[in-house]
Amino acid sequence: MQLQDIKKYSAIGAGFIALYLIFLISSAPADKLITQVPLPKGVSLQGISGSVFSGKARTVTINKYTVNNIEWSVSLLSLLTFDPSITINFGDRLGSVSGSMDLSNLGPEILIENAQIIVDANEIVTQLNLPIDLNAGGQIKLNVASYGMGKPVCAVANGIILWDNANVNAMDEDIDLGSLQASLSCNKGALEVTVDPKNDLGLELTANAYSMKRVTADGYLTPGDKFPHALRPVLGFIGKKDSKGRYTIRL
Repeated sequence: MQLQDIKKYSAIGAGFIALYLIFLISSAPADKLITQVPLPKGVSLQGISGSVFSGKARTVTINKYTVNNIEWSVSLLSLLTFDPSITINFGDRLGSVSGSMDLSNLGPEILIENAQIIVDANEIVTQLNLPIDLNAGGQIKLNVASYGMGKPVCAVANGIILWDNANVNAMDEDIDLGSLQASLSCNKGALEVTVDPKNDLGLELTANAYSMKRVTADGYLTPGDKFPHALRPVLGFIGKKDSKGRYTIRL
């Protein structure tokens, strides 16, 4: 047997071994394998079933925030390129958050693509340190074409946030805010959110997140004819308006 034939059959044998290993991993119970994988701090999975390549989890908890009904599937074709791609679906219509996304480039700089996430607006508003108590209505939709992890937060980001028919209840009054939209981008490693100035609030704002605890924001609030009358008493909490009728927002 010539050396060329040996290399040929060795490659075929290695391919069969690789396929067999993939079969063993794909058929192994997910709950047994995932328990061997160290998860990020503050992340835990409960109620795991199925296999690593196609499985479910009843809940995932991230820093005390819980998401229900997680399902994942791994593209076997992506394994041939040594870049596993995972499709994840989570939540349900009755929950406060639901959506789907594709994950690839698994590792510290994971890539998220085709993400479509819907969150009850009140879930987000309750996390904010606002000068008055209020409840928010409607849903906030997040569409992300691509988001790549980086230092300190991102390497790439491209997406849109939409709060259509936004409304809040403050001081026992329902207040219509119109529609609010913002774009996502990555600015020197920080996740940047830029509010579309075409809104009823007269809000112009750019916020940058450098970490979960470090967020900066700069912009203006210029109340116009469409600014909700019920919110005008709150303007005094923001500060004094300038010569152009703008209230400065800075964090």
